[in-house]
Order: sequence, then C-alpha cells, then structure tokens
Amino acid sequence: MRDIDPADPELSVGQRVRYFRRRRGMSREILGGLVGKSARWVKAVERGEIRELKLPTVLSLAEALRLRDIAQLTGGRPLPTSMFRGPGHPARPRPAAPWAPAPAPTSARPRPRPAPRPPAPPAPPR
Repeated sequence: MRDIDPADPELSVGQRVRYFRRRRGMSREILGGLVGKSARWVKAVERGEIRELKLPTVLSLAEALRLRDIAQLTGGRPLPTSMFRGPGHPARPRPAAPWAPAPAPTSARPRPRPAPRPPAPPAPPR
C-alpha cells in the first residue's frame, strides 16, 4: 500500500476499495464473500473494470470494510451508512421472517384430477 491517501479526490472507488481491503487485511475472496460477489468481481472493481456500482452494493462494501461513511469509498460528501440501514418506516409493515416456510413449488402440489370425458356419440349407421 504505497503512500495512498484515501481522501484524495482523484482516487477511484476501486482504488479506495483496494486500500481499505488491504488495510483490513482481507483477501479478495473474503471481501467478495461478505458482499455476495466473487473474488474476480472484487478484482474487476479494484482495477476499474467495473466503475458504476449500485447503492446497495456500495453499502455492502462499506459495511464489510467496517466503514461508517460511504464517502470513504465514493469520495463525495459525508453519507453515513446508518442513513440507509435501519428499522425502516414505522408505517410500513415488517417483511415476513426469512425463516418462515415458503409455499411448496407448484410442481409439488397435488393436481386436481380432470373431469371424466363425456361418452362419445354413437357412430352413424352404415
């Protein structure tokens, strides 16, 4: 980690990710696993091959790297991660628990038997 200043506005998000990952002593495999991505994806971000990251991904990276402010990765104005993660709006119902049993797939449900076919009409006389 040469003399890199993460506050340098010229640094890319990928360079900052690399800086903070190395500072934490994490491998690409570990960081990728923490954010649900591969080590190859982390390498592509660090090298600038993937430049535009979605907000949930940036939040996941910041949390995995134990950063309290997204700006440490993006280089912009201060944006605490707590602004985006929290209990949610009080008027909105909570989602179902992740451990709730899911409904059975449609292929596992018993299918109703089809109604019996009506008898064929009598054959015309010859």
